Amino acid sequence: MTKISIAIFSSSAKALPALKALIKDKNLEINSIVTALPKRRGRDKQLTPNPIALFAQQQGIKCLELNDFQLLSTDYCLLITDLFLILDFDLLLPPEWFNHPKNGTLNLHFSLLPKYRGPAPVQWALIKGETESGISLIKINDKFDHGPIVYQRKFPIDLNDTAESLYVKLWQETSKILGQTIKQYIKGNLKSITQPVKSPTAYARRLTKTDGFVAWHKLETAMKGTQANRLHNLIRGLHPWPGAYTTIQTGKKEIQLKILCSKIENNCLVLETVQLSGKSPISFKAFIAGHPNLY
Repeated sequence: MTKISIAIFSSSAKALPALKALIKDKNLEINSIVTALPKRRGRDKQLTPNPIALFAQQQGIKCLELNDFQLLSTDYCLLITDLFLILDFDLLLPPEWFNHPKNGTLNLHFSLLPKYRGPAPVQWALIKGETESGISLIKINDKFDHGPIVYQRKFPIDLNDTAESLYVKLWQETSKILGQTIKQYIKGNLKSITQPVKSPTAYARRLTKTDGFVAWHKLETAMKGTQANRLHNLIRGLHPWPGAYTTIQTGKKEIQLKILCSKIENNCLVLETVQLSGKSPISFKAFIAGHPNLY
């Protein structure tokens, strides 16, 4: 079998397990990786190396770093490849790129499309209390996450999964099936399924810091059994970012408390791990011991 050449578009370290698996497949060749430019992070705003670019450098793969596709115009003709593959990429490909490779462009999406179209499908599936998620591989078209589905697999969500743990599991599963799925697609063995125009769920928009706020009185009632599952699902979906947090009035002082981990016990919400601003994580029991008049 002639090697299938692939250009990867990715800007997330979470995609590394899948990239490493593709590298090991003797029938596939990653001839280029397109990723985002390094970003300034932290208080000192130092440039943080892009882990995808570092991986490409280690593997000796041509890597193009950019924040605007116009900057890639001189390299566009160099991307002579059988397939474009998008694995968690920050930028949207220009429509004129979709069919540049002879086999088009595939995009990986972590939901059972057409459910949870948008940039945060895992988070919103958890927040809404879904019991299963999935892996969808679609042909990209001019409508966001609307392209024909060439592969889809269901994946169970555990009761205490967070967005972080579920992403890890989905990427691990992807690394097992992606290479074979691509080969079957190139051979024409996968039947494309057209998605319905309308999704049965709301758009899975990107979360913001304000989404993490939970009023203390709502947590108190959830710990007594009212809407416990809804709050637990919210906490799970918000972890690790933006993270669930609340504010509590203690005398004349208001404190902010991050909620890192929770569970359901006897139909009540149980807060397990919390964190005060500027402090190390502690158990909720330890927190309450230090604030005996609070709860």
